[in-house]
Amino acid sequence: MEMRPYLFQSIRKPEGLVQMVDITKDQLLKLSLAELDALSNLVAETRKERAIALKQDVKSRIEAMVREAGVSIGELFAGFGASDDKPKGKRTYTKSDGTKVAKAKGEPVFRHPENPSLTYSGKGRRPAWFADHIANGGSEADLRINKAA
Repeated sequence: MEMRPYLFQSIRKPEGLVQMVDITKDQLLKLSLAELDALSNLVAETRKERAIALKQDVKSRIEAMVREAGVSIGELFAGFGASDDKPKGKRTYTKSDGTKVAKAKGEPVFRHPENPSLTYSGKGRRPAWFADHIANGGSEADLRINKAA
């Protein structure tokens, strides 16, 4: 049974060109882990570069088409994206009677010791500064705004 060769971009020349090399699975099995890692890194790097080049190519072709049509990108995509009738940042929920009510923002319970503008309500994911304080041996009580609670 004949092994199908795997194509890998393996030799990078100074001018940025890459030579294609046929590699069979048997040859891959003979490579050390370090060689496999290097090959894998080269493939990943090349894939990233190819994706960036593709995006740039598509972008330039779209820009040329838009210029040729005599419209702007903004005009072309007007109406796409976030809806203008729904203000951003407003959290609401619908009551059982169908009325929409704004959710109250969680009141801050904890405050950063050096930067008082950083607060945490105690609900949801802990901010990094809060988690760092606890990880470094501090307690929640040290950061609590109302120490009596």
